[in-house]
Amino acid sequence: TLLIQGLRGVKADPFNKEMRSLCQLGMFQAVQACQSGPKMGASHAIGHILGPAFDVPHGYTSCVALPGVLRWNEQDAGSRARQELVIAAFDRAAGPGRDGLPESAADCVKDLVAELGLPVSLAAVGVSRDQLEDAARRTMHDPLVQTNPRRIVGWQDVISILEL
Repeated sequence: TLLIQGLRGVKADPFNKEMRSLCQLGMFQAVQACQSGPKMGASHAIGHILGPAFDVPHGYTSCVALPGVLRWNEQDAGSRARQELVIAAFDRAAGPGRDGLPESAADCVKDLVAELGLPVSLAAVGVSRDQLEDAARRTMHDPLVQTNPRRIVGWQDVISILEL
């Protein structure tokens, strides 16, 4: 909730120190969660490839990879339960009187990325369809693929994620 509120606040006023502090506290919480709970998984594995191999800025890699990974992981019961917590955080961040919250964590994240004016697709960061197989094959060599909640058995699964 802190990170969501902070990002929206910094978008509205880039010089707002309180909102920047919320971003830092929110990131601290997110990192702590990764240290003690679920690992970073396929989103970070994909990002590790998109950056150096396809010149996608690090800050954009999660923008374009995370929604698809969340959608892919909806099939996993444990991940689905954690995604309910993500939806609840977006609901708390929305505050009273705000309607129309998406029903999936993937849509919550994708909508926030769009609201912040950041890229929401691989095409928007210069990765074309004909590069997906190369990206998927390279991603399979990243050890974080093995930490994804829903098992990824081959590069074809990564392509499925990239196409979501």
